[in-house]
Amino acid sequence: MMSKNRNESEDDNLAATLSALDLHPTLSARVSNLTSHTVLNTSADFLLYLPTVVLRDYENPSLAVATRLANHLNKPLLAILNITGPPTYLTPRRLSFLLEAASETLPSLTTKYNISTLCNVQNLTSQLPTAAIIGQTLSLAHRACIVITDEPFVDPHLSYVSKIEANIRVPVLRVDGSTIVPPRPLLQ
Repeated sequence: MMSKNRNESEDDNLAATLSALDLHPTLSARVSNLTSHTVLNTSADFLLYLPTVVLRDYENPSLAVATRLANHLNKPLLAILNITGPPTYLTPRRLSFLLEAASETLPSLTTKYNISTLCNVQNLTSQLPTAAIIGQTLSLAHRACIVITDEPFVDPHLSYVSKIEANIRVPVLRVDGSTIVPPRPLLQ
């Protein structure tokens, strides 16, 4: 009998894993992998969840997919919220909003879902911390089984997620959480 190679194993094949989750069709339609990576890093100890625009623990499709995957793979989930961006984006008002969302959501992720959390906040006087924050995130993403994020449609979140996708060798799932009805099936 011929043994399966790594790309053929059902345990680390992304499509087979997503199928095994038996996601509701409206949730499944929100999930996309825009990278060429389709093999999970099953030797990794954790999954990485990177929220960008959907900063709540309820009615959050990306969090739903991330927790279902973590439970299915029997691995812990690490959530990292990076609050970064150019000064034109990260205004004091927006920073206040993001910090308030983080202060409500991150403790909830820990208590309700047993998710380890980390929040990085950029120093607004320098762009150097942004590079350090992205470097730290890339380091963790390289060691993750898979990365799950919400679907960012505009910068600075889009360029942040694209940079993560371009620099790691594990699948990155983008999950659309910005509309009530997922647009992808309606456009097909």
